[in-house]
Amino acid sequence: MPQEIERKFLLNDKEVPKDLLENTVSLDLITQFYTVADEDLEIRYHRQVNINGDVSCFKTAKCGVGLKRSEDITPITEEVFGNTLYPDSRTPIHKCRISAIDDETGLEFEIDTYQGVLFGLRVVEVEFKTEEEAHKFKVPEWFGQEVTYDSSYKNKNL
Repeated sequence: MPQEIERKFLLNDKEVPKDLLENTVSLDLITQFYTVADEDLEIRYHRQVNINGDVSCFKTAKCGVGLKRSEDITPITEEVFGNTLYPDSRTPIHKCRISAIDDETGLEFEIDTYQGVLFGLRVVEVEFKTEEEAHKFKVPEWFGQEVTYDSSYKNKNL
């Protein structure tokens, strides 16, 4: 299974730099929910709509905790997404995601602003190619507290 190496930070009331927003690669509205969410495994269904109205849906299996986890992403149809979510009345997470490239590091920052009952929660996630790169990452001052290892900020626990 492919590996995901990612660090996650709160944003709180910090402003996202305007020059980063000028490098936006995508803006998506995301709905996701979990059918399995235990300590070792999570199965997530994810639907995203981009600014042009294009819809993509995925089923993702993740294993592990912390900085490096196994991740397997499979495209699914919108029908499969809807049929999995609605019959069981699972409560989905809704968020707006801005993905932008940081000029200084060349890394992609994913900024999530949560909606609904999680309104007000904002996080930024950064993915890396190696664990060494993740550990050497110089955290920008506009990032808030790191929550990579805080399981209460994992989407499956929100």
